[in-house]
Amino acid sequence: EWFFKTMANLFKKDKIPDDSQPSPIEILPNEVLEKIFIILSGREVCQVVTMICKRWHAIVDAENFWIEKCLREKKLVKYNLRIFYENPTIKVKHFYFFNKFEKNLLKNSCGKNQMNHWITNVIMEKVENLSNNKEVKKVIDAYFKRNDNSLNVNEWEIQKKDEEAGSKLIKNEKGKLLSKFATTYYWGKKLQVIDLREECNYYKILSMLKAKIKISENYSARFDCGSVYKLIVYLIDDQLQVVDKFKYEDTMPQWTTGEWKSVQHTFSVKKPVRYIILYHAGKYTQFWAGFYGSKITNG
Repeated sequence: EWFFKTMANLFKKDKIPDDSQPSPIEILPNEVLEKIFIILSGREVCQVVTMICKRWHAIVDAENFWIEKCLREKKLVKYNLRIFYENPTIKVKHFYFFNKFEKNLLKNSCGKNQMNHWITNVIMEKVENLSNNKEVKKVIDAYFKRNDNSLNVNEWEIQKKDEEAGSKLIKNEKGKLLSKFATTYYWGKKLQVIDLREECNYYKILSMLKAKIKISENYSARFDCGSVYKLIVYLIDDQLQVVDKFKYEDTMPQWTTGEWKSVQHTFSVKKPVRYIILYHAGKYTQFWAGFYGSKITNG
């Protein structure tokens, strides 16, 4: 806001009585203007600064400007700059705007949209032991051919965010109560596939950037009912080969406090990754009728 007020004051007619004299802002060297523009948001740079004059447009259209902006905002480190020098078709400006490297790519992790973005008709033994591209292809094809509106789910129940259901309430980082998926006495299993090509324009440079893919999820059980929880995550390349895998399992005994636990893992991407397959499953160890098993949310 201060920037726009300053610009307005500098260009007021009563500030420039003689049109032949340059305005104060016009006498500033490009290096100083660049330092001013670089602290603006990307939206302000593109929607305002580029429209003022050709000189300003040229300053903020230069690759070096966006390199400095990425470094300032920690979207890149200096070590990674060689990638752009070696691959001139990758524009730093596009990288700045059109990538979601710092965002959560998992959809509907709390059941807010019912079972949308998940599939449940998976064969447990095969999904937990993917070993070749044929098996991977079947899983990915099944996921992208799903019909969210036709799911008939008996393995899961979505419990409301304000419903205690035998475990503690859970809130997100903004303090809002979360709903959660709950399982029954037989295995509830579901799976989601993330296509990085659709999510990140330059997904192929993840390995060159030595990027990290962080996985996290919260799970719990009723205080009076023992439960089992599983999480398996695969990184898959363009040839549908498994690049990396993370597997986690926890058994929660009966008569616990109902506290929420967190599972976290960070992949260091060393090879090109195209897909992320996230699969989790749960059940409880008693044989009661109802959804008293593992609860999952906030992935």
